[in-house]
Amino acid sequence: MTLMHHETADEPAEQTMGRSWREVRAEAFERHPELDSAQARLDRARMRAENVARVRGHELAALRRDTGLTQQEVATVLGVSQARVSQIENGEVDSLDTLRAYAAALGGEVAVVIRRGDVSVQVA
Repeated sequence: MTLMHHETADEPAEQTMGRSWREVRAEAFERHPELDSAQARLDRARMRAENVARVRGHELAALRRDTGLTQQEVATVLGVSQARVSQIENGEVDSLDTLRAYAAALGGEVAVVIRRGDVSVQVA
C-alpha cells in the first residue's frame, strides 16, 4: 500500500490513498474552475479527436507498409505529393473521399457502417 503526498506552497500536505478518478477530477475542478469552462471542454475534445486521428493515421501507414508500398508510390497513384501522403498518415484527413482514394491506392476499400446495439448497417 502506497501513500502519496501532495503539497504546494499554499496548501498543506495531504495523504491520498485509493481515490477514484471521479474524486480526483472533482477536486481538480474545485481547485481550478477554469478547467471546467466551456472553452476548456472544447479544447479537451479537440485534443482527443486529434489524438484519435493520429492513431488512425499511423494505422493507415502500417497498412501501407504491409502492402509493400512507399509513400511516394501511393502519392503517384493518388496524384498528390509524398508530403500529402505523410499528412494523411499523420491523421490529417479532410474527407471521406480522401480515405476512399487512399484505400483504393492500397487495393482496399472504405466501408461506412452505422451501428446501434447489435445491429449494423453498411451504408457506403
